[in-house]
Amino acid sequence: MAEFNKKRLVYYGRNDWSTPSSIERCQSIVKSIKSNFPSDVNEAIELDQCRKIVEEFDKAFDEKDRFSLRSAIAKAYTFANTELREHGLTNLYRDVDLQYRGPFWDLLEAPRAIAQLSDIDLGSLLMENPHQLRALLQKKAIVAKFESVLIDALANNPRIAAELIIEEFGSAKNSTSSIFLPKKLSHKQIDNIMFTYLASNDANLNHVHVLACWPTSAKNYYSPAPKVRAAAQRKERELGESLFAESNSVQYGIGVSFDNEQLPCFDISGTPTEPIFIYSAKWLLEYHDPATILNNFIYVFQFVNRHGLLCMPANERLVSTLLRVLGMRAKDEYAVHDHLFFVHNCRCLATTRGYENLLTQKEASIEGAIDWYFNEYIKQEFGIHGFSVAMPSLGSTFLEKCKAIGPEIERVLKAFTLFVSEGEIDDSVFPFMTFNDFECIPSILSQKYASPGPLFDAYASPLFSDQSLLSAPIDCETDHEDAYSLFSTTNTSFNDYYEFQQRDLRQLIDVGLLEVMNDGAIKPTFSADLLRKVWNEGTLTPYSLPDFIRQPIDNLVAQKCLKYTDSLLAPAESDYMSYIFNNRRFSNALALRNTYDHASSFIRNPNDGQFVNDYYLLLTAMVSLTLKINDELVRWSRNDISMDLIDWPLTGEKWKGLSRALESGPDLTHILPDQ
Repeated sequence: MAEFNKKRLVYYGRNDWSTPSSIERCQSIVKSIKSNFPSDVNEAIELDQCRKIVEEFDKAFDEKDRFSLRSAIAKAYTFANTELREHGLTNLYRDVDLQYRGPFWDLLEAPRAIAQLSDIDLGSLLMENPHQLRALLQKKAIVAKFESVLIDALANNPRIAAELIIEEFGSAKNSTSSIFLPKKLSHKQIDNIMFTYLASNDANLNHVHVLACWPTSAKNYYSPAPKVRAAAQRKERELGESLFAESNSVQYGIGVSFDNEQLPCFDISGTPTEPIFIYSAKWLLEYHDPATILNNFIYVFQFVNRHGLLCMPANERLVSTLLRVLGMRAKDEYAVHDHLFFVHNCRCLATTRGYENLLTQKEASIEGAIDWYFNEYIKQEFGIHGFSVAMPSLGSTFLEKCKAIGPEIERVLKAFTLFVSEGEIDDSVFPFMTFNDFECIPSILSQKYASPGPLFDAYASPLFSDQSLLSAPIDCETDHEDAYSLFSTTNTSFNDYYEFQQRDLRQLIDVGLLEVMNDGAIKPTFSADLLRKVWNEGTLTPYSLPDFIRQPIDNLVAQKCLKYTDSLLAPAESDYMSYIFNNRRFSNALALRNTYDHASSFIRNPNDGQFVNDYYLLLTAMVSLTLKINDELVRWSRNDISMDLIDWPLTGEKWKGLSRALESGPDLTHILPDQ
């Protein structure tokens, strides 16, 4: 019976935590190679694992070791072919250690070995070991020769087949391995596999979720029939309800309250996991003219921070690696699993809805303020003619409002695009304009954003990722969040790292992100500080930063760590708007504009709760776009953007106390609005 031999070498890749010990194990094996190597199939596989390590870390081995390994590898392949011919596939496979069941097929990929395999041999093995389908489908030559055998095995094992296809083609997997489906396997046959899987008690919520929001980019490999997608969505709801009904999950949430007694504009209560943001109904009802309504979204509700960036977009890089690997996401999926995305969006959505209800007491509305801004204020304040909007009327049903607001969002974005590109807004051009994507909306400002460039992750991940090997030097006894915090708080030097890690250190020093001090300690540079800000916030806004910072940003752009973008929205903001508005980019997009354009739902009640929620999402998006446009026009016109609160307190004592507690308590800086 096959066993798991923990002493055997398995190479998992360059950036795996086991890499240093794997290199040491490989060096030991290479130096002890004997003339009778290999003596069994597991030694042959281990030699092949050594080959992968030597190819990746060539400098860790001298020429004599490399020559010995090349000779042994040749013997390993010959040994495998001989054993296969004399004992047969199934018997040879039974001798393979458990950890080598996948790597075993690397030895049999050569034409000489494949020629000795038969349909009967492979079919028999798969009947006993169906989980080997993944490893076999990674071998293109084996797939091409044994199509019929593999198709039968996939049909006979619907759970394995369905989850394999979903993981490989539909999910945002971290591994780079890929499989090759038999060319004769039709989409209809895969549909039947998926139907069988969804009807079983074995269906996994993660896999069902990916199938339910199958990405467009995967449709060349498999395009689920509409009935499959619908069945997957029903199964996802069923499994989700069952999971949360049975599990002891950790609860977190967000609350928004409008207090008639509170004097300060905003305060906070609750707990770090369930904060409640409290806004002053006194202030909001005392000053409710259109200009103040919109200003409240900036200064009181803080939909944007002091650099003009929206608070709602998700930031994939702030999600821990542990949380990312616990579940499964569809390829091209927007990062709705980001906890901060949940917090900020719930707060903003609840704020918009609550504020709208509050304003009805004064016969005012958010829609009225937006109407005033585009139909009157822009012309009066900036001398720009041609903007117009017709926001949904207060007496409309929420279904009617959802249908009406989408075109108005496009109308103001088309007008802004015309103004930036042509210097004027010619309404006769509108019928010939097509709204494509939010990232295409231009900016009046030059080099408005400095965002991640082509090499950003290559340079930033070693410093800021929680999985970076640089955060764990040899004999490090203290845990650090990432390498940046390690270098900032300790006197770590080159000698604290393995040689293969020193290569990454030299690269970061060469590009100016790290520097070696006189005492040998490695420290982050100011450029690294800037990259950390981009890692945490998604972008830099040079126009809002002091002039002395511009040169370091230019240097990072020249090194392709960052890139300048001239657009109304920062990249993360345009992604967020696309997620809300259409399905152009994301497989799990809400796509509310498309939903109401194409009659994608059955109408039971035009004021149904789903329509209410969708409308306030779209209204929140419209408010956010209005704030972004206003910020540009103010900076373009160089008008004063300061604010006068009429001697009214902005924050309450609870808020001030919580801010002081941040120094010793949990970090809530990403949850709290920008001060």
